[in-house]
Amino acid sequence: MAMRVLLIDDSVIVRDVLRNHVECLGGSVVAEAENTLQALDLFRTVDPDLVILDVAVSETGGIGALALFRIIRSEIPDMPVLVISGLALPDLRRSFLKEGALDYLFKPFNPRTFEQLRNLLVERFPELAHPMMRARNAGPIARVADVG
Repeated sequence: MAMRVLLIDDSVIVRDVLRNHVECLGGSVVAEAENTLQALDLFRTVDPDLVILDVAVSETGGIGALALFRIIRSEIPDMPVLVISGLALPDLRRSFLKEGALDYLFKPFNPRTFEQLRNLLVERFPELAHPMMRARNAGPIARVADVG
């Protein structure tokens, strides 16, 4: 079974790039959100194996990225959350990592970033290292408009 990923970023371009890399590894993006409230609804609906969260995702419902991260981790303490950011905020980075983020990767992405991402995901999801185990989910992606 493919690793199921929830992408949370307000940039369609970034989500497209991340989706491509997740799929190349054999994972499946099962949902995408462009703000924190949508992300929380999708998280509770699609049962992901991994969450990729942008620090600068649009805040809605009074929930910022760090608050969303904390809610996710309180509901499923061992949920791996990979944090991404284009912002150089060392204190925020330390907060996410101290509270259990899988890692904190910086944008803009480059080949080294994606190698780091691949290594992190293969370490967490060993089945991704075996090409024969890379099943792609042919089902539709849950998008923001699909969640009521």
